[in-house]
Amino acid sequence: MRPLYFTWSFFAFAIVTSQAVFGLFVKDVFGFGAFQTGMMFTMIGMIVVINQGFLLKKFWLDKFTEARLEIIMLVVLAISSLMVSTEILPLFYLSFLGSGTGQAILRVVITSQAAAAADPAKKGETMGILSALMSAYMVIAPILSGFLYEIHHSGPYILSSVLLILGVYFALMFKQRREAESAHVNVTLL
Repeated sequence: MRPLYFTWSFFAFAIVTSQAVFGLFVKDVFGFGAFQTGMMFTMIGMIVVINQGFLLKKFWLDKFTEARLEIIMLVVLAISSLMVSTEILPLFYLSFLGSGTGQAILRVVITSQAAAAADPAKKGETMGILSALMSAYMVIAPILSGFLYEIHHSGPYILSSVLLILGVYFALMFKQRREAESAHVNVTLL
């Protein structure tokens, strides 16, 4: 479970880091007001709803395994954060598609994998650990994000990308361990 917890941790830390300064970023970099910022969150929310409500089962899980989706969405989120860090308005708008899709799919995929990998008697504990990790990063990440933002507006988004790439590393490690365990079980059954 450890690689999965690490992957979730990097995802959670990255998301909270980027969200903590979002309102300041769009105001300082693009001159957006409160209404425009609210519309941005609404657009991302709509992308999340479309992906979780319609595309998850009919497209994403039909075309990809959960393990592959985890890696793909971590990369998509990392690229989206880098797009925001460029401070180029068209790339910023384009990043919404990746950010909304990545968050929507990754949350479901990681929690699903955690539930599947956990001992049946400890599924609740496993879900509780994921929730506790997210809560912990909601305390830590805004402080670091604010500090980096004062150095440079793009700092939190660059850090977010780095964290997500580290998440890819742990996701790959988790995938390899599961495949090795599966191969060992298949050999043992023969």
